[in-house]
Amino acid sequence: MTEQEPYVPAFAIACGEHALQDPTNPLSWYARAHEYRATGDIPGWLATIETALAMPHYSPEQRWHRAWTQMARGEWSGWSDYEVRTLYADDRSPRTTADDWVRWIRDPWDGREDLSDKTILVLSEQGVGDNIQMLRYLAPLADRAKSVIVKVYPRLVPLVQCNVDERVTVMINGVDKPFMFDRYTNMMSLPHLFGTLPAFVPWQGPGRRSRLPARMRPVRAGICWAGNPFYGNDEQRSMPLAYFAPLLDRPDIEWYSLQVGDRAGDADRYPSLRRPWPPLVNFGETADLIAELDLVVSVDTAVGHLAGCLDVPTYLLLPIVSDLRWGLGDRTAWYPSVRLVRQSAAGDWGGVMSRLGDMLDQFVPSDGVAVPDAVHPNRVLSATH
Repeated sequence: MTEQEPYVPAFAIACGEHALQDPTNPLSWYARAHEYRATGDIPGWLATIETALAMPHYSPEQRWHRAWTQMARGEWSGWSDYEVRTLYADDRSPRTTADDWVRWIRDPWDGREDLSDKTILVLSEQGVGDNIQMLRYLAPLADRAKSVIVKVYPRLVPLVQCNVDERVTVMINGVDKPFMFDRYTNMMSLPHLFGTLPAFVPWQGPGRRSRLPARMRPVRAGICWAGNPFYGNDEQRSMPLAYFAPLLDRPDIEWYSLQVGDRAGDADRYPSLRRPWPPLVNFGETADLIAELDLVVSVDTAVGHLAGCLDVPTYLLLPIVSDLRWGLGDRTAWYPSVRLVRQSAAGDWGGVMSRLGDMLDQFVPSDGVAVPDAVHPNRVLSATH
């Protein structure tokens, strides 16, 4: 296994070459701040960011970077700046012909208009994990509107269908075409439109998948070690399964693979890692499996969001340059059951695994006696359930 090079976004490469040559441009300071974060120097990052945020932000690009910075600092105003993604070209906002049709025939919801006599259409965007993160807004949106139509990716349909009521109609993104609606919004605009984070309400799996056999060890845990390979930062957020090898030999944990796609076959090299059969084909089935586990360990991909959405204790493993929506600490306001485990140096998955091993020592019950969950302070783990 080789250590990975730190991920450097295109803006940091472009701006970093001229960093602080134009000290009046906040982009220069954002580029310098990224250099600090890529080396793990969070105090340096924070100090540099203070300078950038004090400057005027005129262009969509400047506001784009301010949005991410504010999110990292836990400031909800970042979601307002995040609306410039429709003006600032990047790989997170793909547009489709159907979306353009929607925008042509109807106006967007502004977050203030009364929807009690209107149907609102919610358009999916970005990755599956991003959409799972926004699912908690569907119920509050249904409380405001006459009805809601939500378009979701095919693999999410079973999960969403079993967690919404008759006020929400689920349509398949790219297949179904809505024919009657009054307003629309993009999925990732909901935090801005609501202006707050709704109270957390755990979701559940559809309950269609057969249950696991009787447990043989005190703890059942699932792992996911790789994300979508087409995502720009996937090389940094995903890891070789070999890093998990020492933990897979623990006699107190039954390990289940939650990996799908080309990397799922990696599990065949480790007899102690069980692959579900039949294979997982959508996130409803993955949710059913996760619901039977005591713990999930995942890199920053949709499985991590799903486990958090289901309120299952989760260790989310993050590269040193991670999505700034996770903030800078070891907890996230989005999912109370998720604990963030970060690299201390670029590519240092070995250090992450060492800390994870210590966390598992605290999590696993001793002699089969229930102990407070080391991830979720309000949950108690029993070795007999």
